[in-house]
Amino acid sequence: MKVEIFHGSWGVNSYKLQETVNAFLARLPENAVKYVQTTMAASRASNADETEEDYLISIWYEGEAKMPSLRKPATP
Repeated sequence: MKVEIFHGSWGVNSYKLQETVNAFLARLPENAVKYVQTTMAASRASNADETEEDYLISIWYEGEAKMPSLRKPATP
């Protein structure tokens, strides 16, 4: 079994984290995902009143992920 780990700050780039995870899942064969774990950690800088939430997403899977296709530039 293999594992892929994703990390990101939810408040800053949640869309990018979602996009990255979804792109990876799209490359996997059907029924390849066996287990998913999401962990959140909140941290606060000593000089700030706001907290920052960081997410770790671990995906355990079987099989081989397809390589993303590289698009060739259009030729005139």
